Formats: sequence, C-alpha cells, structure tokens
Amino acid sequence: MKRLDFILPNWTRFVWNSSEARDVWEPRISRISNAFIQLEKTVVLQGIKPAWVSIMPWSEIVKLTNEIKQTDFFVQILNQTNGNDIYPSITMDSDTNSTRYQIVLVHKSKLVDFLQAWRDQDNIKIGTLLGYPACCCEFFQKYWITEEFLDTTWPMSLGGTQGPKECNIMLRWLGVRAVSHLPCGFNCEPTYAIARSNIEWGYQNGYHEEMAWLEEMLDWPIQWSALHGIAEIKTPILKIITRTDATADKVEVNRQGFSYPDEGSSGVSFPFKNKARSILTKNNAFKRSLLMENQWKDNGFSTFESMTHSHQVMLESLKHLDKTQFYDVLDLGCGNAELLKTIQQNTLKNSRIHGVELDPDRFSRIKYNVDSLMAGEFYNLNMFDMSGEWWKRQYDLVIFMPGRLTECTPQQRIDCINWLRSNVKQILWYSYSDWVEKFNTGVSEPWVTMNSLKLKFEKLHTASTENCYASVGKIVTVNVDQPQFQILA
Repeated sequence: MKRLDFILPNWTRFVWNSSEARDVWEPRISRISNAFIQLEKTVVLQGIKPAWVSIMPWSEIVKLTNEIKQTDFFVQILNQTNGNDIYPSITMDSDTNSTRYQIVLVHKSKLVDFLQAWRDQDNIKIGTLLGYPACCCEFFQKYWITEEFLDTTWPMSLGGTQGPKECNIMLRWLGVRAVSHLPCGFNCEPTYAIARSNIEWGYQNGYHEEMAWLEEMLDWPIQWSALHGIAEIKTPILKIITRTDATADKVEVNRQGFSYPDEGSSGVSFPFKNKARSILTKNNAFKRSLLMENQWKDNGFSTFESMTHSHQVMLESLKHLDKTQFYDVLDLGCGNAELLKTIQQNTLKNSRIHGVELDPDRFSRIKYNVDSLMAGEFYNLNMFDMSGEWWKRQYDLVIFMPGRLTECTPQQRIDCINWLRSNVKQILWYSYSDWVEKFNTGVSEPWVTMNSLKLKFEKLHTASTENCYASVGKIVTVNVDQPQFQILA
C-alpha cells in the first residue's frame, strides 16, 4: 500500500441501500451504539475495567458527574474537540460541529497515574490503564503514532481478515463494535476475550436485543476499500463513505460473513448476496425433497441414526480445537457435504468448507446443502487426481478416511500421504462401520506405505465407539520400522 502525502478533512456520510433497510436498521443501530456507551461506562463503575475514555457534549458530562457523586470515581476533561475530530455515529446529534470534550472516567486510585501518562503521551501506559491488550497497545503505537495512520483497517488486515466476529470493528463509524480499542488483528485472542465479556454483560443486563443485533451485524460480509484518501465501507444495508489514508492505488479489505439480513441488497459482487438465485433453495420443503431421501446414503450409511452417531463422534474429536481461529476445511470424499455442514454449524463456526466428491449424483446435491453456509470450492473429481486445484492449496483441517488409500495405486498412495504431511495443519482421520473392523483385522495399507516413508500418524485427540473411530492429528516423520498407528484408542 503506497501512501500519498496529503490528508483530507475528516468527514463521514451514510448512504442507505433502501428505505426498508433504513427503517429497520437505523433505530437498531442507535440502540446498539447507546447500549455500548452504557456498557463501557458501567463496567468501569463496577470495577471490571480500570478506566474509560469518551467524547461527549457538556450536558452529558454534567449528567455523568451527578451520577458518580457518591462513588470513588472521577470525570476528568482531557481536551476540547468537535464533531469533525472523531469517528461520527448515526446516533450523534445533528449538529456535528458542536463543542465536545474528551473525558476520562477513572477510579481515584488511578487518576494521578492516568493524567501523568496522558501528559507524557505514553500510549502504552494509557492503553494499559484503559484495560486494552498489550499487543493492541503496541499496534496502536506503531501504526497510529509512529507511522501516523488515520485508519488502521489496512494494517489490521495484514494478518488475515478471518477471525471471530467479536474482533470486527469495520462498523465503528456507526458506533457498532464490541470493544473500544483498535485491535491489532481480526483474530486477536485478548480482543476476543474482552469483546465476549462485554457482549455477555450486555445480555445479562437488559440489552438482549441490542447484543443480538450487534452480533448479527458483526457477522455480515463487509468490504472496505480506499483510494486517494476516501474509504468506502460496503455492507448489505448501507455504504459508509469517510476519509482514510491517501493511497495511489485502490486497496481492499474483504471480510467474509456468516449471516445476511433480510433487508440486505441483492447483488452478484462482494459483499452482496444473489438473493434471487437462493430464494428457492431457502425453502425447507424444496431442500428436503432433494436431500432427505439420500441424506445418509450419500454419505455411506444405512440409516439416519447411524450417520448421526458417527458424525457426533467426529465432532467430539474436534472439541479441543481453538474455536477463535479460522479454518479452511477440506473433506476428501465429502458425499453431499452433510458432515461439513454439521461441523460448521456445530463446532468450527469460524470456518470455510471445501469438498471433493467423485459420484456425480451425490455431488449434484451439495449445492443445496451448503447454500446458506460459508462455502468454498467443491470438486466433482477423484480425490487422487493431482490435477485438482486442492492439491495446490494448503488447509487447516482435512477430513480423510485412510481406507481410501487401499483403493488407489501405490504412487497415488505415496503422493497423497506426502501431500497430507506437507499441506495440511491437522487431519481428522476416521473410519466407521465395516472399516473399523477391517482395520482391526489386518488391513496393511496405508501403514506399510507410511512406514516405508518413515512416517506415522501422530494423534492429538481421539474419540471412538464400537462403530466409529475419529482422531485429529498430523502425519510426522519418524525413524521406526514398525507401524505406529492403531485404530482403537
């Protein structure tokens, strides 16, 4: 990103996609923003956070001062500002040029320390006194202070844009956010912890609707783009236009989402959803007519109950994974993607699913199963076909039954094992039904090939029953002469 040497005046505009979207969401956004302000103030007064910095008019300062008269807290004015000096919000007064004051609400025991840090412009200490994560304080110091960024969206995206919705602050111009600081990344774990605590506090203190709307909005697809000092933040319901760092070329940050509002616009380009295409597939009766008859047969089961049982065992094996991380998940031999759907809806909600399925009938039903999910690429090919695009990619988790390696050539077996070792962070290695018995009664592959390559499957977490075995692990190099893997724990 090449930055130019000019800065535009601070300004922000909101352009609604439709009057329907505005009628529904403008009052909701106002309630979310007001709830967050109340939350931020109250968690300080309850001792959950040490201090709170905000910008407000004199009338609000008077109200806050009266509210804390009988407490050990102080309101200290830090400086005078106006509406053009801050991120505007829909909830702001119409007179954005009215005088406002930056204030800190702080416990008397921390007041001297805070004011000293403020005078010294010690941003690390200020951030610490405000309860911000250390990694985010360092990020703020580097990009906002040292490199003088006006907008940290681009630096924040350098570590990737996928992560828990709680870390998303791309709607901060609306007053819609779960934390008050600028996170260092979309997958910052301390930010996630603070945000979750804030949201849970809201649910427990009378803001159930506001927190539900907040979580929904943070989970929408959002596109931020910048060119020549102007940023456009596109959402399903409105576009935000504001100033940002001036750049010679257009830059974009796209954050995928898992939800989409009924009032959202229809479109074929990100972040919009083609609602005309999906309206028929949203009908449950239509989905059942295509899927239910083959739901378990497509996935190699004789009954719905046996499929459900095996899938639950596989979900159990995934419980130890870090749910705050984003996962690209590939299922080799995915059937109609029922297992992938189950995993994303129940365990790895922060994931994008991909699959490979050879059978054309099973493959034809995948699109109806994943229509409302965060889905990537699906391929109607042989999983051992090295021309497949998935062989060129890396994945966080691959779902694979080692029994498949008894159905291919020796060279394909070697290539697949080496690919799993080199391109996959973790493998969900499983077998069910008759394959459990086969592995326990002397099936030699893929163990012979793995031993010849000096490799073994290293188990990290296992779940099993009489009819299903599932183990999450990875293929690693060892110096052994005997098979190292056993199906039963």
